[in-house]
Amino acid sequence: MDPLRLARALAVVNTVADGLVVAGYQRTYDLPRSRRRLGLRAALVAGYAAVLAADDLVWAVETGARPPQPEDAALQAHESALLVVTGANAVAWGLVWWAGRGVPQAMRRRGVARPNALLGPLLGAGTAITAAPGHWAYARGRAAEVARTRAAAVSGTGGR
Repeated sequence: MDPLRLARALAVVNTVADGLVVAGYQRTYDLPRSRRRLGLRAALVAGYAAVLAADDLVWAVETGARPPQPEDAALQAHESALLVVTGANAVAWGLVWWAGRGVPQAMRRRGVARPNALLGPLLGAGTAITAAPGHWAYARGRAAEVARTRAAAVSGTGGR
């Protein structure tokens, strides 16, 4: 598969996963404090971790690129850009959560039985929308890195 097309597909999967995890986690606030609530949250986090691991594995298998190693101390430009965008999104959504933490209680007082069932999809969609540009830029950077690596391999052996 073309590296750019694969990178874009993985970016869409990661964007959707971001939104689903936030929406699902927000919905768990409607559940009573119990092991079930904790179990659902743990399952969401484990599922998200599996998506991220599968992303790296699929990328490595399809493009021949090796996954990041612990000794790779220097980040590529597209990786550091993704970290900055993700960090900014986390801070911004943390502020939104902090500012709106009384909204579910106010909705309950107005008669909404499960306010987080309404807020969860809104927050999930907002998270996905704000995460999409970062994932898309990361996809372009990943594809460009593979293209550079392949071009260097061809030019290095092409003269022999």
